[in-house]
Amino acid sequence: MHSTWLKRAGAAALSAVVCGACAESTPVSTTTTTMAPVSPGTGEAAPGVSGGIVTGERAADEITEARCAHEYSCGNIGFGKTWPSYGDCTREAREANRATLAGQSCGYGVDFSALSRCVADTRGEPCGPPVYAAPLTSCSSMKLCR
Repeated sequence: MHSTWLKRAGAAALSAVVCGACAESTPVSTTTTTMAPVSPGTGEAAPGVSGGIVTGERAADEITEARCAHEYSCGNIGFGKTWPSYGDCTREAREANRATLAGQSCGYGVDFSALSRCVADTRGEPCGPPVYAAPLTSCSSMKLCR
C-alpha cells in the first residue's frame, strides 16, 4: 500500500513538471510568405519591385541595359558607330527612358510583366540600323505604365 501511494505521488509530481514546462514555453508565431518578381537570371527579388509593380526608374534601367546589350551585339557601338562607347549608349538611352517612365509620366509605376515583355522584345529584335528613336510597341508608356 505504501508503494502504491509512492507511485501515485511520483506520477503526480512528474505530471506537474511536464505540464509546468508546457506552460512556460514561448508562444508560437506564424510566418506568411509572399512572392515578388525576380531579377532575370538571378532568382532573387528585384530591387525597386513591389507586388508586380516596378518603379519607373528601375524599368528605365532594365530597358536601357537590354537596348545597349542588343546594340552592342549588333555592332552598333564602337569607333565610327552610332555610339562610340557602351557608356555613351547607356547614358543616352537611360536619359530617354527615364524621361518616359520616371516621375509624373508613369506615376503609378510600371507593370513587371509588361516590362519583361519589353525587355525580351528588345533583346530579340533583329539587327539593323538602330531604331531607338522609334521604341518597340511593347515598350511604349501606354503598355508599361500602370
